[in-house]
Amino acid sequence: APPSERALHTRWYPLFRLGGAAALAAAAVLHNVFVLDRSSVANLLAIVGGLAAWSLLSWSALRRWYGRAGRLDLGLAVELGDVVVWTVVIYLTGAERSLLLFLVVLRAADMRTASFRRILLFGHFSVACYACLLLYVAMLDRRLDWPAELVKVGILYAANLYLAYTSKAAEVFRAARRRARQAQASLLANVSHELRTPLNGVIGGTRLLEFTELSPAQRHHVATVRGSAEMLLRLIEEILDFSKLEAKKLTIEPVVFSLRATLAESVRPLTPRADAKDLVLRVRVAPEVPDALVADPGRLRQIVVNLVGNAIKFTDDGEVELLATLEAGDAETIVLHLAVRDTGIGIPAGRRQAIFEAFTQADGSTTRTHGGTGLGLTIASRLAELMGGRLWVESDLGRGSTFHATLRCRLAPPRTEPAAPGLVGLAALVAEPNRDHRATLVDMLDAWGLVTTQAEDGDEVLATVARGRDDGQPFDVLFLGIDLVGMDGLRMVERLRATPGFATPIVMLMRAVARRGDRERCVELGVNGVVTRPFSPSEVFDALALSLARPVAPGPPRQPRRALTILLADDNAINREVAIGYLAGWGHAVTPVADGRQALELLQRQRFDAAVLDVHMPGADGFEVTREIRRREAAMGGRLAIVAMTARALDGDREQCLAAGMDAYVAKPVEAERLFETLETLTAPGADFDAALLERAGGDAALQQRIARLFVEHAPAARARLREALARRDAGAVATSAHWLKGAVLNFPAPAAAEAAARVEMLGRAGDLQSADIACVTLDVELDRLTAALAAVLMGGPEMAPQTPQRSERPGKAGSLL
Repeated sequence: APPSERALHTRWYPLFRLGGAAALAAAAVLHNVFVLDRSSVANLLAIVGGLAAWSLLSWSALRRWYGRAGRLDLGLAVELGDVVVWTVVIYLTGAERSLLLFLVVLRAADMRTASFRRILLFGHFSVACYACLLLYVAMLDRRLDWPAELVKVGILYAANLYLAYTSKAAEVFRAARRRARQAQASLLANVSHELRTPLNGVIGGTRLLEFTELSPAQRHHVATVRGSAEMLLRLIEEILDFSKLEAKKLTIEPVVFSLRATLAESVRPLTPRADAKDLVLRVRVAPEVPDALVADPGRLRQIVVNLVGNAIKFTDDGEVELLATLEAGDAETIVLHLAVRDTGIGIPAGRRQAIFEAFTQADGSTTRTHGGTGLGLTIASRLAELMGGRLWVESDLGRGSTFHATLRCRLAPPRTEPAAPGLVGLAALVAEPNRDHRATLVDMLDAWGLVTTQAEDGDEVLATVARGRDDGQPFDVLFLGIDLVGMDGLRMVERLRATPGFATPIVMLMRAVARRGDRERCVELGVNGVVTRPFSPSEVFDALALSLARPVAPGPPRQPRRALTILLADDNAINREVAIGYLAGWGHAVTPVADGRQALELLQRQRFDAAVLDVHMPGADGFEVTREIRRREAAMGGRLAIVAMTARALDGDREQCLAAGMDAYVAKPVEAERLFETLETLTAPGADFDAALLERAGGDAALQQRIARLFVEHAPAARARLREALARRDAGAVATSAHWLKGAVLNFPAPAAAEAAARVEMLGRAGDLQSADIACVTLDVELDRLTAALAAVLMGGPEMAPQTPQRSERPGKAGSLL
């Protein structure tokens, strides 16, 4: 048994046995004195002394050796002694069946993997039944038929032995299951690594290609390739998520996000499938639903993709609609209600619950007809529960289905979209036959400062354009739907281009699956830009910028604080090219190597600002390289910022990287923004931290010093309390200690440390101490960084900031640490 489990049994199992023996001794004395009238001192001493001697002997033996591997099973040995001792007591007291239930129940409590609560329950129940049965039988004054009683003892003890061996067999089975789960997790991690590595090259290569000059058709094809690769990546993540669900390790990471943008991005890759089946796909968000929310947008996207994807899969004619409404809310939280309605095949009443089971679909022929693993709804249902809601379905066979999901989200401060320079005041005509798509596009353009006019069909477009020209206020840009009523978009462009003096830029609104030749025809007719439904803000913005041929970007491209010298170590040539493309594009000087040994050799000769290391490399992997770097630094000083890159995507990977000494973790396929932010965070100058800390103190330097000193003095004790609580498996104390640390850290510009403490607190409140133990690795790393930075502030020297300063959610001056 693990040391923690053995400690529980070693402490409590002997004590419960000792308590039971004391109850037996008391009952025996009462029986002798009040029933048998055998109050002689010698008789009482014989009974009590014998029981006490045996109880103390067995207690000390169990206390010393119970549960240790390679020793005699003391549970069985002590019970053999119990049969002899307690049979004598039965004879002396005439107590029928006094010990048998205690034997069985106490042996049932001897489970090497049982929780403390279960042991406590069995122990109390055993002692209570033990004492009550003895007292009851003692009052009967019944003489025993000894041969029959001994047979009963033998039969019940044999049953107890069977229970003992059954519990051992169950333990063997549990150990086998544990090994199987570990093997499954390892297999999934390796498969994920092998698949993510080439996907990183595909997705990264297409992103770099998008930075080059492309025609509208080429840009669309590149986006299609990237979308397909990202869809494959989501499929891999779905399988991994199911594995995490099985292990109860799936987590929610709340961040601020835009609801409308997330829903549009979620549905966008599914649009080609809907268009291929000639389905109408709508996305509607009720006006009263706030856009800025705090939740896990990645998990929300999974739920939407699963529900909408299933609706498209099982609908051959009609429409699929995603509707987001507000179910309930207060000043801080809302309950978001998502409804996905389709006009598909429907679900029989008897199968509506079964479809939420893993690898299950509504009909046996469904997999053959429509494909699929049967995991999507299972994962979506569990994700909805993790996000504080639920998932259910309403359906009529042959008439379609409506899947409902409720999600609890916190409200984020509302964000106002700044008007983009160069777009404010421009006149735009939006001609789109679908009312929902038209409203979505108009909302985007209005947010960027354009003045919009709407039209539904070809005749209205011609009339509106002519009226604007006659009034001396022509439109600056036209958005024309490819499938306008009365006159399609291509014929409309021909008609407009044939008009003398017409030179207004035109953006064509295409279906996701365009008809053959439509895009080439757009180029021939001089269409300036193309976007596909459902409309993505980034694609619309890019098309608008291309059409107007003017610098309308919402701001200058992201530039690092300073150019860095970066060591890049990755054994995959494609991944190196992608990473070099990102890093060099930001102005960094990159030195690439193919394995860990080359990286270590280069670090001996050259100084770098940061290192980006692949975790799995030949020669020496990223962990070995990091440990060697930290060993050298311990002797020579300094600290190199190290970012881990890995294609593994299981929970615990980040903690493993941090435990090895790495500073940050980026999963493949590498997201450019994530890599940029990570490098900026790790290489932020200490002066920024000092300034942010002074701002938290309201500009009071003395207060700044006091709160820094309080944290440096009191944090070690709080961290020790947290570790002690984890060691004794006290979930409540873990949550309390982590809550104190979170409150203290929020006084400083250290959001990563606050986030790590909040995660440990959440896991403690949920009782998941195994995950909390892993999460404490991250918390320790972040607290070490913060403590080092504060110690440098107290000494007045240049500190190493724990992360890029961010404005705290807590206004005003720093609060009390205690």
